[in-house]
Amino acid sequence: MADAGRPASLVAILSACSAFALGMGLTLPLLSLILERRGFAGSVNGFNLATSGLAALCVTPQVPRLMRTFGTAAFMSGSLVLSAIALVALFEVQSLWAWFPLRFAVSIGLNGLFVCSEFWINQIATEQNRGRYISLYGACISGGFGVGPAILSWLGTYGLAPFAMGSTMLLFALVPVLIARKAAPQLDETPGPSPLTVLRLAPAILPAAFVFGFTFLARAAFLGLAASALLLLGPLGPDIVVTSYLHGTRLRRFRRVLGYRQVYRHFCSMQSPPPLP
Repeated sequence: MADAGRPASLVAILSACSAFALGMGLTLPLLSLILERRGFAGSVNGFNLATSGLAALCVTPQVPRLMRTFGTAAFMSGSLVLSAIALVALFEVQSLWAWFPLRFAVSIGLNGLFVCSEFWINQIATEQNRGRYISLYGACISGGFGVGPAILSWLGTYGLAPFAMGSTMLLFALVPVLIARKAAPQLDETPGPSPLTVLRLAPAILPAAFVFGFTFLARAAFLGLAASALLLLGPLGPDIVVTSYLHGTRLRRFRRVLGYRQVYRHFCSMQSPPPLP
């Protein structure tokens, strides 16, 4: 990628990943609290939350084909619009059964953003700036996830306001994506390795991703059911953002000195949160 298009691409990527994290950080507690307030059983809440994981399983394998068909920037823009519209529709439609496909639609858009932004940032990153770029990416995701509960602490969980605010912020992320659309990379037509090949070459990646996704959604669901926990996430945001950036910028130095296994152990010990009481 030409150097002239790299700054615009980076802003678009960071906006998209922040929008993904904000959408997750907003919808996970908001929808759980509303369902609980409406008197639905915890199992119903859990099944509704499971649609997020189902959307990831169904849509993520199709993302490369969709990106080749529509282009990276167009696909990312469509994901933002889909999430924003479906988020407002969740407020307008009060039927429980309608919430399942609508939450599925929100998750489709958010997961599309996540996959597309990860592809894009890996295309513009080089050996010289990879640690800095990835650390910025992680910091924006951490910050975006903290903004969602902060919005709920400010606006509350009643009425249209939290839905409208979330939808508006998702649409704001469209602006840098559209500006950088000509610099967006195109997905290569050459088929990549199969998931089984990746699993054989790096057997820890897929199990680690599964465990992370399971624990992330489980903790988010429990936090969403505890209204007071919304206030606990706000003070954690700045700390997570700063430590994510500092860890990423020093990754290459640690890797040269310690090796991958020691780096992994170091980050796990530094970033593992304390157990909830």
